[in-house]
Amino acid sequence: MLHMGSNINSWSLWCRECCPLCMGSIHTLGEFSLSFPWTTSTGVPRGSSIVVVVVVVVVVVVVVVVIVVVVVVVVVVVVEVVVVVEVVVVVVVVVVVVVVVVVVVIVVVVVVVVVDVVVVVVIVVVVVVVVVVVVVDVVVVVVVVVVVVVVVVVVVVLVVVVVVVVVVVVVRD
Repeated sequence: MLHMGSNINSWSLWCRECCPLCMGSIHTLGEFSLSFPWTTSTGVPRGSSIVVVVVVVVVVVVVVVVIVVVVVVVVVVVVEVVVVVEVVVVVVVVVVVVVVVVVVVIVVVVVVVVVDVVVVVVIVVVVVVVVVVVVVDVVVVVVVVVVVVVVVVVVVVLVVVVVVVVVVVVVRD
């Protein structure tokens, strides 16, 4: 509703009296100021509207605090989960590396022991073969010597016999 002020050239707009959603008013000096339905034309909260403003501010503050707390809790939980996952991964990697190293060491020791045993067996076999060859050589040499001695003895005996026979035959005749 449009009002004339005390001055004929000044106007006042009192639309809040008609419509509680009106957001503006024109004052007698011709300026425009923004005002809300729960405030007077100067922007001061009306009596019962102060409670609404306080409630709205408290609700907004509580919502913001809750959002901040939830975000902080979520970030802390995510960071803790990431730290736990990192620790688990590090522990698993360390365990796997230790197991692999132990298995490799065991395999190397077993291979070295097996190779050592094989080498010892080969050495023993070679020694036995050498001993057998030496013994066989000695036996062969002994046999050859015995045969030579026997042959020499036989030849000497034969020569003696022949000489005796010849002497006896010559002497008798």
